[in-house]
Amino acid sequence: MSKSTSNPNAPASIKEPSPFDDVPPEPGEPMEPGNDSDIPPSPQEPTSGTGSGGKAASDASSANVLTGPAPVAIGTTLGSYVVERQLGAGGMAQVYLGRRIGAAGFEREVAIKRVLTSHEKDAAFRQMFLDEARLAARLQHRNIAQVHDLFEKDEALFLVMEYIQGQSLRDVLKLAARKQHPFTEGFGCFVIAEVADALSYAHAAKDAQGRPLNIVHRDVTPHNVMVATSGDIKLLDFGIAYSTLEGRGVTESGTLKGKFAYMSPEQAKGDELLDGRSDIFSAALILVELLTGKHVFETTSESKTLMRICEARPEDVHSAIQTLPERLQVVIRVAPLFASPRRG
Repeated sequence: MSKSTSNPNAPASIKEPSPFDDVPPEPGEPMEPGNDSDIPPSPQEPTSGTGSGGKAASDASSANVLTGPAPVAIGTTLGSYVVERQLGAGGMAQVYLGRRIGAAGFEREVAIKRVLTSHEKDAAFRQMFLDEARLAARLQHRNIAQVHDLFEKDEALFLVMEYIQGQSLRDVLKLAARKQHPFTEGFGCFVIAEVADALSYAHAAKDAQGRPLNIVHRDVTPHNVMVATSGDIKLLDFGIAYSTLEGRGVTESGTLKGKFAYMSPEQAKGDELLDGRSDIFSAALILVELLTGKHVFETTSESKTLMRICEARPEDVHSAIQTLPERLQVVIRVAPLFASPRRG
């Protein structure tokens, strides 16, 4: 999760200025735990495509402004963790900044995701939340936000995650668009190279017996990519990822999960044979957006966007990238934007 850069001595209810403060929200967007800028998410949030709300790497609106049912009180001790403030709330979960307290003055900031009270008794949702924790805990990679702990207290589930100081790529894109400040080719290529490294690792992951887990993230979007102040790039939120991890809940065929504008045609059509190429398709769309400022398929409504993606043609991307240097056009064309055998 992202970390506030405000003065630690300032009153908790006062937020210092941020360059992201004047980025306008998208119409009709609900609030997500996004950053220090109070920028709400896309229309697919607050479920955030994760089914578990919130992010593993995002800071939220004004400190200590708690929303949603049954918030955890500031200063509450949860096992080895102390709750410091709320980072955000989605439709399914609340996310808090916490501190791990250990021996001899040891401390570590963490993000704590808590299932909302209204979902605590929902067996399917609890299973999805547990699936996210179990799968993410197996993925140890420098470009994947880490899961540290999972515990239950008073029948409530809590997931403890890496706390990342930075901004979501979505917020960075929106700021750049507002300031009319294009990204360099180097930055765009670096971000997607790091995301691709994370995906390559996840797609090749195996279980304890050496069997492929066949992981497909299914929500590779700017919302789920963090640009850390350290310069690191982190892929977040495996909450709706498909895998064959033993004991993982089964996703129904034809069920759409993820943000529509970044789906592959196969995902948009509910293809049950989805594989890692779908994630690479999504990453290639982000690369196009970083390099050109254009989103290839997004329209004024989700239904129209889905239709455009389902009917995707090479020409859709060609028209978006024609001003790029040929060497970059080649990189985008070799991504599986057109390579799926099921797409012809």
